[in-house]
Amino acid sequence: MSEAVTSDWGFRTRQRPGSVALQCGLILFAMGAAAFTWDQRLIEGPSDAQLVAVPATLLSIDCELIRSGGTHSSVYGEPVVSFEYRYEGQTYSGDRYHRQRSTPVGSMAECRELVEGLRAQPSVQAWIDPARPEFAVLSKHLRPQAMSWIFMAVGAAFAALGVYRLLRSRGWTRDND
Repeated sequence: MSEAVTSDWGFRTRQRPGSVALQCGLILFAMGAAAFTWDQRLIEGPSDAQLVAVPATLLSIDCELIRSGGTHSSVYGEPVVSFEYRYEGQTYSGDRYHRQRSTPVGSMAECRELVEGLRAQPSVQAWIDPARPEFAVLSKHLRPQAMSWIFMAVGAAFAALGVYRLLRSRGWTRDND
């Protein structure tokens, strides 16, 4: 059922069908879960349901250029904002676009389009935490975490395939239930 394989490092191992799929699946799932957890740690403030909308006045808004590192660097845009709002008779100021600091909204063109759309409005909506009115953002929407979910789904599928193949290699069939 299993055959001896010599690895690149000179070790003799026995590899069962499905063990590689299971290991790759677990690694992919762990990578997705780690990315999801990391993104969740970057979120500041209360949940979306606890944020309250208040009218705000933009003082300044522009796009900051962000370059990703590496050999194939990409250029992104991050809104840099300053705004004022009133809550329960007090005036507050804010400088956050969304709840994940230093997170780009997309390409520079997308950032500029967003900035121009906000500049065209006489008043914008800010989202505040009523328990801490000094915490305010202009967008309560979070960055999509699709890649984390994709990694976890593909990892789970590979792991399930690996478990199935391991069980089949040990003689399990549906008739054994």
